[in-house]
Amino acid sequence: MTSDEIKSENPLDAYLIFKGIDLHGAGDNRTTNVCPIHEHKRGHLCVSVNVKTGLWHCNDDDCGGDVIRWMALAQGKTDADILKSFSNKANPTNAKESPVVPDIQPPSGEPSVIYDYLDQTGRLVYQVCRYIPKTFRQRHKGTDGKWVWNMQGVQRVLYNLPAVLNPKNRWIWVVEGEKDVNNLTKVGMCATTNVGGAEKWSDGYSDCLKGKEVVICGDNDEAGQKHVKKVLESLAEKANSIHQIKIPDPHKDVSEFIASFDTPEKAGLELAVLVENAPVLSGGIELPISSAVELEAEYNEHQRLAKTRVLTFGSWLPSLACHCRPIVPGEMVSILAATGVGKTALLQNLAMHAAPLPTLLFEMELPGSLTFERFCAMATGNSCQNVEDEYSANRKIDWQSTGNLNHIWTCTSSTLTPEKIENLINKAELKMGVHPALVLIDYIQLISGRGLKRYEVISDAAEELKRIAKTTKTIIVIASQVKRKDADADQDITLHDAKESGSIENSCGLVLGVWRPEPDELVMRILKNTKGRSMKKGDGIHCDFNGATMTITERPKDLSSNQRNPTNDD
Repeated sequence: MTSDEIKSENPLDAYLIFKGIDLHGAGDNRTTNVCPIHEHKRGHLCVSVNVKTGLWHCNDDDCGGDVIRWMALAQGKTDADILKSFSNKANPTNAKESPVVPDIQPPSGEPSVIYDYLDQTGRLVYQVCRYIPKTFRQRHKGTDGKWVWNMQGVQRVLYNLPAVLNPKNRWIWVVEGEKDVNNLTKVGMCATTNVGGAEKWSDGYSDCLKGKEVVICGDNDEAGQKHVKKVLESLAEKANSIHQIKIPDPHKDVSEFIASFDTPEKAGLELAVLVENAPVLSGGIELPISSAVELEAEYNEHQRLAKTRVLTFGSWLPSLACHCRPIVPGEMVSILAATGVGKTALLQNLAMHAAPLPTLLFEMELPGSLTFERFCAMATGNSCQNVEDEYSANRKIDWQSTGNLNHIWTCTSSTLTPEKIENLINKAELKMGVHPALVLIDYIQLISGRGLKRYEVISDAAEELKRIAKTTKTIIVIASQVKRKDADADQDITLHDAKESGSIENSCGLVLGVWRPEPDELVMRILKNTKGRSMKKGDGIHCDFNGATMTITERPKDLSSNQRNPTNDD
């Protein structure tokens, strides 16, 4: 790959957001406190990021460049090394690369403090290492027992988790850093925090605090107040009660406040007074009623997400992209097809070509082993039979170097309800390291729901999934069987063919009908499109279906007749 191709497929802002780096501001000019060399003090926004030009610069470390330069500095390599690593990657399907998540090597020397993050059994999950001058790095043990300096694939847990889960500890303090937790422990409080510091709280943490009396205490700065707001919103329906306290000036955080007393006992008594005088929040934080100013803020957030968390079909089926505007968080799409058409293959192809969107696939039909076999075949261009033969002979296929699957995570639980799906979406960030942007469900008729009749169950599931797309700010794509008992895989699909419920098409802004007139041919037709035009009967996007590799690609002859931009007036 050329440098221009690498930069095109790894936009700087999307790459940084994928790595969990917060970009402050709006428009083309953003700022952050993180550069590839150091994580600077929170609130010290010394790094400028120009979204339009794809260039960055750190004033403190006097370094800068494009996304390739960032990768090189973060990995301790040269730009030429990065170009070489990309040129060595096989990419037979021409899928868009997902951003690379490199090891973030620590500064030289030993860490000044090491904080252990343990699971509920007391087993070490990962560590946070603090260095002087103040900077932090995370690490976990790899399968070979050596330290791996990133958090990819590591399930996040709360700091001090065994104590938090202990039923004897009813009152739990939520603070910003591990040092604050340790200092509160010394004065007799049970406290916790999340890895990454301010504004890195995930909704997945909140279940650990169900039924607890929670005290939220942020630092006395802008980042601290934003962190408090995020934790409050996350815990509103989980905690038994929430006390929000503010550390008195001139102390910047609870650790400074504790250090101002002669003894731990005095500090503990003063903290207890602060809690006693704090207002108690329960049953929700705010009424769900918004002013125009608040709606504007919500719209600005929507536009920010729309730049990096939208689903476009162009890298997979160009003609589909010409008819459909990008799908944004909060929207739902359905794919209608008869048994045997290849609904699972459709979702897996969509997942792979959705890179770099963080994607969560709920695969309720196939076992994990077969799901992997298909993904491996799609990513490398091998046949499924070849994948099986190679692994049966204890030889692995190098699917990782393609970069085609780095952004995909799969849940293979077979008994799921909408409530469980919502819970897993909210918790997925703890394992993925980033909140899912795209959620795929194979398929809706396998979801359990409320209702005595099957029609009622599916209707409830469809309506709940639409709500979940909005509340979790994700794009949800569902596969659905068609209802006609005599439906064959080669028959055209209409809008009202969804099995057992009209709620499916009603809940979705985009509905696609898919059938297979020939074993090696797949036709897709837009049946409903609230942001563009649908297709008349007889029209459709014709694709090649390769059953050996499970890949679906558009036939070139259809491109010329469909190259047009969608509009709301169509």
